[in-house]
Amino acid sequence: MKMHIPSLVFLFLAAVPCAGIAAEIACESVEKSADGSSSGHSAKLTLVDGRIVGLAVESFTASGEEGGAYACNLDTADGDTKSRWSVSGDTVKLDMVTMGEKSSVFVKRTKGSYLLDLEKVSRVYCGFGAEWPATLVISAASKHCLVK
Repeated sequence: MKMHIPSLVFLFLAAVPCAGIAAEIACESVEKSADGSSSGHSAKLTLVDGRIVGLAVESFTASGEEGGAYACNLDTADGDTKSRWSVSGDTVKLDMVTMGEKSSVFVKRTKGSYLLDLEKVSRVYCGFGAEWPATLVISAASKHCLVK
């Protein structure tokens, strides 16, 4: 049987869905005190064709003493088994259950930025002494997070 390679390539390409254009928007903020302590936050959104498909958030506090650092970490993506994603207008809601504790993150798209509402995120993602900020704002125009 004689096979034509170009025909096979065409069939393969026709069966594979086209991937969208991916982009990342990230920010970071760190505050240092005169006593050597510091605290900071970082966030990264992964977007495909403008749709949010990934979220990573970190918050830390460091006393400046050895062993005195505490952190909160959350990293999830649409389609993973850790979270359920839903979209309503300009807001994406992520619902998660970890170690029996429920959490929700709301990501609201505003003009030129994204507001991350972290008030309903469980401390199960945090080490002792670490806390989530109430909100973080990520802007494509700035690499600095606005923290509230």
